[in-house]
Amino acid sequence: MKIDKFRNLKTTTVAFVLILLMVSSLYAMLPIKAQVIPGEGGTTITPDNTQWSTTIPSGVTPYTIIYPKAYLSFSPNPIGLNQMLLVNMWLTSPCDANRYGAGYTVSIIKPDGTTDTVGPMHSYVADGTCWFQYIVDQVGTWQLKFDFPGQVLSSRNIC
Repeated sequence: MKIDKFRNLKTTTVAFVLILLMVSSLYAMLPIKAQVIPGEGGTTITPDNTQWSTTIPSGVTPYTIIYPKAYLSFSPNPIGLNQMLLVNMWLTSPCDANRYGAGYTVSIIKPDGTTDTVGPMHSYVADGTCWFQYIVDQVGTWQLKFDFPGQVLSSRNIC
């Protein structure tokens, strides 16, 4: 008799746990309302976070010089007329936790030879990345060029 009660309790507990797991897994499948932020990704240029200096002040000898590599990627490729192009850019080596890359600019040369310039923009703080979206309005071959003017950082803020 005691064994039957124990089996019933054990069976009921296992069934309850299984039902609880199945119900909780349904919540994982519900759609999420993500926040959409239009525009570009990176640190917004404001009066409080103005662009870092790109020239070494006179009379100052650099403690170290870092030569970052600039990268640019875009998708989709190929792309259709009036479709959204996602442009990503980043530098290596990225800065540390309290700084951002300043003055990122992308020149977009359209098939008709005209040029659109996006920027200057700052990267996200600490990782050197930045992005923006662009609508393709002509058919043909497009060219993109990422420019970074360089930065001067004080000796206590070396990447």
